[in-house]
Amino acid sequence: QPISDGIHGLVIRLFDKATTKKTDKSAYTAGQTKYIWLPAAGKQIKLKSYAMSVAGATTVDMAFSGSTGAIDSFYFSASGSHILSNLIGSNITGSIDEGIKITSSAATSIASRFFGDEF
Repeated sequence: QPISDGIHGLVIRLFDKATTKKTDKSAYTAGQTKYIWLPAAGKQIKLKSYAMSVAGATTVDMAFSGSTGAIDSFYFSASGSHILSNLIGSNITGSIDEGIKITSSAATSIASRFFGDEF
């Protein structure tokens, strides 16, 4: 939502609008990888933000499936959440036909939500 400074007539948009939302909530075994978002053939994913919650201690690795590689990696010492709100101009873009995958180091449940675009 645009914000006006009220003095100079400046309008600021803090967040890019995302047209695609992908969600997943599932149990993982130790070391298991799951693909959460696979783009349409010939398309790229522009990741704008994500949110993730886990039910127990684990390290979560998020990555594009091809040569683009790592998006983020974080350790949860117990159940908890991690949120990234991507501001304008700080999108993470994969290569053509690269999906987004999550790997959990331990057996736990992970709920994730990704916002972005395919182009």
